[in-house]
Amino acid sequence: NELEKIAIIVKNNPQQDSENLYKNILGSLEINSEKFISSIVKGENKAFLTEYNKFTNFGQDNIKLINYLVDHLFRILVSQLRVRQGMSMNGAISCLRPPVFFKNIESFKNQVQTIKFSELKLIIKRLYECKKQILNGKISAQYNLLITLLKFHNKE
Repeated sequence: NELEKIAIIVKNNPQQDSENLYKNILGSLEINSEKFISSIVKGENKAFLTEYNKFTNFGQDNIKLINYLVDHLFRILVSQLRVRQGMSMNGAISCLRPPVFFKNIESFKNQVQTIKFSELKLIIKRLYECKKQILNGKISAQYNLLITLLKFHNKE
């Protein structure tokens, strides 16, 4: 599997010297999962396919992506429910466990305020349907997941 990654990198950049190749291989293995998930939710990731391939091991671990994304969306949903019940935004976010990393609080607040409650429920439902399809071995499961992610990623 790692050799396949190296072959793809070499094929895409045949003119690289060994030092740059080494940096690219290390870079292809590293990804900030919270940053990637947040970028999908915000619709800001310009290099979506590259980051998707890194995060899911070239599409081999879509369940991991679904779990991370559903967890993030559920945290937004819980925060919205607490705000609706009269809790302050800061109070709602501080109640989350594990807590939101302090560098990401402003971004998370923005997501809580901008994503509609009905949209959250719909995307969580679609992600769970994709997860069931993947676990049941449906051939179209990966396609359905990518379509769901792209619809959510490119929302207006």
